[in-house]
Amino acid sequence: MKKKYNLNNLSVLLKGELLIMIIKRQITKIITHEYPSLYPLAYFHLMFIKNVEGISQTELAYLTDTTKPTLHRNIKTLIKEGFIVIKTSLRANENEIYLTNKGEVLVAKVCKMIDAYENEMNLNKDNLSGINEMFVDMINKHKTK
Repeated sequence: MKKKYNLNNLSVLLKGELLIMIIKRQITKIITHEYPSLYPLAYFHLMFIKNVEGISQTELAYLTDTTKPTLHRNIKTLIKEGFIVIKTSLRANENEIYLTNKGEVLVAKVCKMIDAYENEMNLNKDNLSGINEMFVDMINKHKTK
């Protein structure tokens, strides 16, 4: 029998983290079943590559809390499987990462899954005005180099 969870005393951030972990597990299960050659959180990296066009590996490692050696291996997998391409950057010593059409297709599938969860939780643009700016402000404020 399942335990009854009393989450009343947990902070909003911890409840949010718990919810995100549960949703990530469900999305990972679906994606790794459909794309068995991908590592479990490949979709997570692809989502950032989609939304931060031309992101560098350093930026991607920071934003996704992935070590540089692990991300390097993961990037090689994504290139080999045809989900991303690397282009030389105008910035010194950096390469830019972009999605291929195959990567765009996978990201679109994940976006549909995420949209379904957000709709289930009644999260929409009307009741989340300002949250994107708050996220960007907090990321910039607490970002370490």
